[in-house]
Amino acid sequence: TFGGTHTQTEVSSSKLRIVSGKSVGTYNWTTYIDNVAVKKCRITVSTAATVTSRSDLVDSWGDVDARPSWDTTVGGGEATALTYISITQDDPAGSPTWSSYTRIDSAEFTCRAARFKTDLWSLDETWNIEVSALSAVSEEIA
Repeated sequence: TFGGTHTQTEVSSSKLRIVSGKSVGTYNWTTYIDNVAVKKCRITVSTAATVTSRSDLVDSWGDVDARPSWDTTVGGGEATALTYISITQDDPAGSPTWSSYTRIDSAEFTCRAARFKTDLWSLDETWNIEVSALSAVSEEIA
């Protein structure tokens, strides 16, 4: 449901996206990972998303039969979602001191807890990115 903190992002049809008229937004995840103790772990994040056109919609087509191809993408389409991690050695339920955010796909950390934020970017405001799922997994390293 993407119930975290939104800055120029919104949820529509259960998908996280940039608000209309903007080309960037940030979503701070609701939950964090708590390893219960300081541990060496590999944290991996994943994103399921689709880039969509805000202007090339069927409702905006004049004559559907005159459309040259159903597979034609008219320019643009450059959008992405980048996830960042911040870690702490402290109990996250208390008053933890968090590190600065750093970009992550998968990396090893020694930490008690991790929190996340995802930036959504579009190079052209007529395109958007719709995120249907965000996840993070922490695996202890022996």
